[in-house]
Amino acid sequence: MNLSNNNLAIAIPTYNRASILDENLRYIIQEIKKYKIPIYISDDSNNNETQKKIEILKLEYPFINYFKNAKSLGHDKNCLYTISLPVEEYVWYLGDSMIIIENSIEKVIKIINEGKYDFLSLNTVGRDLFVKSKEYNDPRSIMEEIGWHLTLTGSTVYKKSTLNLKKLNLEECRNFPQLALIFKEFQNKKMFWLNDKLLISNAKKKSYWENDVFKVFIDDYCRTLDYVFGSSPKNAEWVFEHMNKSQLFSYSKLLNLRTTGSLNTANILKYQSIFEKLSSLKKAFIYLLSVIPKKWLGVLEMIILNGKKNIKSFNKRS
Repeated sequence: MNLSNNNLAIAIPTYNRASILDENLRYIIQEIKKYKIPIYISDDSNNNETQKKIEILKLEYPFINYFKNAKSLGHDKNCLYTISLPVEEYVWYLGDSMIIIENSIEKVIKIINEGKYDFLSLNTVGRDLFVKSKEYNDPRSIMEEIGWHLTLTGSTVYKKSTLNLKKLNLEECRNFPQLALIFKEFQNKKMFWLNDKLLISNAKKKSYWENDVFKVFIDDYCRTLDYVFGSSPKNAEWVFEHMNKSQLFSYSKLLNLRTTGSLNTANILKYQSIFEKLSSLKKAFIYLLSVIPKKWLGVLEMIILNGKKNIKSFNKRS
């Protein structure tokens, strides 16, 4: 399959993840090297570790374009800057912790070479998402069916010529510019959803938002939805759907949030309307977490992990 040089680029923002980025790029390069797909990297790190890794990788794969920000741009500005770098028509905006699975790139190339779509969105290993591959031309239908997944950096390939990077108000879509780029000016645009799981996240990553998860995925996410769709009670439903389907309300994740201090009495009271939507069992679990001494959290973690192992073992036997 031939791929024109101005068709597809991979654009990766990164911040202080030199080792993870290096590891992931080595996987990605093996997948894309026969197409000579260019990679653009915008490095927002406060050290030179990433630059050193990239200099070595460029000896193996010369199609890496590296940009080191003289002054940190922050997550949102670096998102737009990263997407602005490629001269190619389609930009796969890929998180630095994401890996492209073997034999995936041909599926992406086949769809974008048709030139019919402004956005191509992709499924990911570990996501509980089973919507058949289809075309969308209504933004609210997208939100209803797959919107919660599109917050993931790496889930979307953008047709650059249809984007208005300068018009986006970053104050109104804090932490979610990648989502606002899709929905803010969606009129007369098309998205193709590819249900194939083409990506997997590097388990070694630590997300920048982990210590502020409720503010990011409740306050900032809701504000972003207000910005792109207008204020509506539906937005609160979509916020809960994201928290629930992305497993941020799983027992193990809730325990982790309690351990890091994000799940505390103040946040439980502040976001009570969100927690009230959970099952009675999970609400009871959250209450237990809020009162149990931290020194016992390790014991509770072992109980949950052993429970998961026993379930997996049972499923295999079945």
